[in-house]
Amino acid sequence: MSSNNRIIAIVVIIVLLVGVAFVFLFSFDRAGAPTESSTTTTEEDLSFIGTTWVLDTASEMPAEITLQFDGENVSGSSGCNTYRARYTTSPADGNAEYITIVSNTMITTKMACSDEIMKLEKLYLDTLPTASLYTISGDTLTMNSMIGLLTYKGSPVE
Repeated sequence: MSSNNRIIAIVVIIVLLVGVAFVFLFSFDRAGAPTESSTTTTEEDLSFIGTTWVLDTASEMPAEITLQFDGENVSGSSGCNTYRARYTTSPADGNAEYITIVSNTMITTKMACSDEIMKLEKLYLDTLPTASLYTISGDTLTMNSMIGLLTYKGSPVE
């Protein structure tokens, strides 16, 4: 991939993140709690634990980013490598839950990939521990973070 294409890909990712931040601003009230419409629960909501969550983006990503929760650890693919870290949750308003991903427990494999994927992976691994609140609606997991919302599509683990 040429350096111009990499720059375009990075700009697209930044634009997406800004868009996610915009959505985040309108999904929460001024106190930081999810608005009523963002916490609607249905009987079809996937389980937080036992689901593979894939980062959902508006544009094609150079690699798939996933996460799974098992009750104590979050793990998944960060694009090139796999990762694992401890986490805790606690109730918030509506169907939202507070989440703390303990960054000093984060471990990753150390494979090397293209510069583009490695930059994306670094951004993701730096952002994931900043997640502070999540909601699930149907097959969508949404976590707010320092850069805005991280949105994942889920499928039950078989």
